[in-house]
Amino acid sequence: MLRSIIAIFCLSFIAGCQNTSPMKTETFPNGKQSPDIFEKSIRPVLEQRCVYCHNSKLAQAGLNLQNRELVFKGDAKGPFLVPGKPDESRIWNAIVKPLNHPRVMPGDGFGLNLVERQAFEAWIETGAHWPDGAELKADLYQVNIKGYL
Repeated sequence: MLRSIIAIFCLSFIAGCQNTSPMKTETFPNGKQSPDIFEKSIRPVLEQRCVYCHNSKLAQAGLNLQNRELVFKGDAKGPFLVPGKPDESRIWNAIVKPLNHPRVMPGDGFGLNLVERQAFEAWIETGAHWPDGAELKADLYQVNIKGYL
């Protein structure tokens, strides 16, 4: 009997610790996305995990994340980012690939965690607002993977 009670308690505790609800983004009353999502959730990931390889000097796969216009315009294969359409956005398709896929991004072997992927999906679905003048910094000498090792 005591074992059953302990087992039920442990299972309840474990179930309560799992947060399976999707991340909520800040929205304005009219349903439009808060511009803060870029600054709070997207820019940090892009600067810490992506710009190292996708910048004005390197631009691997033709992607320069330091130039907002080029991200939305894309190249001969099409835009890297399609506001409102994650499935048509090459950036989204690269970050949701399985970790063992040769073209999963970021290519540091760690991928994005669930919360980061949810933030990117919500950001793209709600228009991928990228504030005017928001330039991403690139530290070309160090990859910041703090919290992933």
